[in-house]
Amino acid sequence: MAYIFLTDGDIEVSLQSHLITANSADAPALIFEKIEKSQIDFISAMLNSRYDMAVAFAQVDDERNGVLLEILIKLVVYKFIKRNAARKVPEDAKDDYKWAMEQLEKIQAGKYYPGLPQYEDENGDTALKPIYANNTKPENYI
Repeated sequence: MAYIFLTDGDIEVSLQSHLITANSADAPALIFEKIEKSQIDFISAMLNSRYDMAVAFAQVDDERNGVLLEILIKLVVYKFIKRNAARKVPEDAKDDYKWAMEQLEKIQAGKYYPGLPQYEDENGDTALKPIYANNTKPENYI
């Protein structure tokens, strides 16, 4: 298969192989590739302000980030199951999807650092993050 970040084994860890073929009359590989691409774009959009997601998703094999891999697997499997029977999605798949979304929100908010690559400047040093703060001067108010 031509996955961007996942492998066949990653999918089969969360979804048994007979369920992969049972849930799709089409070629499941093509469906998984499309779902993976859309979910990578989604994750990148959420985390791109803090981390260099192009570098993170370019990693292969054992270099891949485990947290990012787990989140992507849960999102892809949920979308695959949901596409055929939206009303019959198992509770554990819904829970996994909810967990993945919560983790993305925590990472985006900076509540924990999952080891994703940060942006680097031209010298190879970690680029400084922009500082957001309130610069209101209370002495200017009556």
